[in-house]
Amino acid sequence: MKISNAGYIAKAIALIMTGLILAFFPKVLTWIFVALGMIIIVSCSLMIVPALFSGEGGGSFLSGGVTGVIIGVIVILAPKIIALGLAVFGGIGFIIWGAVQIGKALKSEKGSDKRLFGMILGIVLAAVGAFMMFNPFSAATVARIIIGVTLIVLGAYNIYIAHAINEHNKGASGNIIDIDGYTVDDDPDRKYLQ
Repeated sequence: MKISNAGYIAKAIALIMTGLILAFFPKVLTWIFVALGMIIIVSCSLMIVPALFSGEGGGSFLSGGVTGVIIGVIVILAPKIIALGLAVFGGIGFIIWGAVQIGKALKSEKGSDKRLFGMILGIVLAAVGAFMMFNPFSAATVARIIIGVTLIVLGAYNIYIAHAINEHNKGASGNIIDIDGYTVDDDPDRKYLQ
C-alpha cells in the first residue's frame, strides 16, 4: 500500500520557514504585526471621521472606531508585549523551580553528591530566572532563537519522514490489498460461509 508524503512535505516547509523567520529574521515578524496594526488603525480611523461630523454624535461608529484604534496599537506592540511577558513569567517560573530544587536538596537525606547537585541545579535555575526577569528582551531573543532552531530541526525530521515514505512507496503496490495472482476456489459445499 502506498502512503502519501505530501502532508509531511507541506509541514516541513511550514516549520522550516517559520523557524527561519523566528530565529534569523525577527524583523519580518515585527513588520507583519506593524502592517496589520496599521491596517486596523487606518480602517478604524476612517470610521471615526464620519462619526465626528454626523449630527447625531456617531454612536456605535465612534466607539467602534476608537476601540479599533486601541486594538491596532496593541497589535503593533504585541511582539514586545509577548516577549516581555514570556521572559518575566518564565523568569518567575525558573526562580520558583530553582527554589524548589534548593529546598529539596536541603531536605534530602541522600549522599552529599546528590545534595550538591541539587543545590547547584537550584542555584543555576534561579540565576537563569533572575537573568530572564532583569534582561527580558535578551532572554526573549535567546528563547526566540532556540524555538526557531527547534522548528527547523522538526522540519528536517519531517523531510526525513517524507523520504522514508518515498523509499517505502518504491516497493509497494498501488492496491490497498495485494490480490494480484491469488485466486479463491469456489466452495460448493458452502462450509466456509457458515
